[in-house]
Amino acid sequence: MLNLYDTHLAVADEFFGKIILQLKESGLYDDSLIIFSSDHGEQFFEHGNSGHSKSLYREELHVPLMIKFPKSFNTHGKRIHSLISTLDILPTILEVNNITIPGIFTVKNYSNLQHRSLEKINKEYLYLFHDWPNSVFSV
Repeated sequence: MLNLYDTHLAVADEFFGKIILQLKESGLYDDSLIIFSSDHGEQFFEHGNSGHSKSLYREELHVPLMIKFPKSFNTHGKRIHSLISTLDILPTILEVNNITIPGIFTVKNYSNLQHRSLEKINKEYLYLFHDWPNSVFSV
C-alpha cells in the first residue's frame, strides 16, 4: 500500500515539475506565486488506521506548505518550524495580488516574510474529527 502511495506521489511530482518547467520556458516563473500544499495527510497503520479522516494524529494533520513568491517580493528561502494553517493561504494570495483581505479572515498572510518572523506567531488551532456518535477534538 505504501509503495502504491509513493508511486502516486512520484507521478504527481513529475507533473508538478512539468508545470514549473513550462512556467520557466514561457518566462512566467519569476512573476508567479506558486503554492504547493495538501488538504490532509495519510496514515499507514501507525495508529491502527489507514487512509485519512479517521483521527487527529500528526500523520493526518501535518501537511506540506511551500510558497514561491514572485521575484519582486525579494524573499529568500526560509524554512518555518512553527505551525501554520492552510487557512492562511487565501489571504496570502489576496495580499500578493493587491486585493483587500476581507475582515472575515482572522488569519495571517505570509506575503511579507522578510519583515517579520513566523516563528513568533502564536495561534491556537482547534481540530475536529467527527465520527458519529463519537467526536474527537484537538487543540
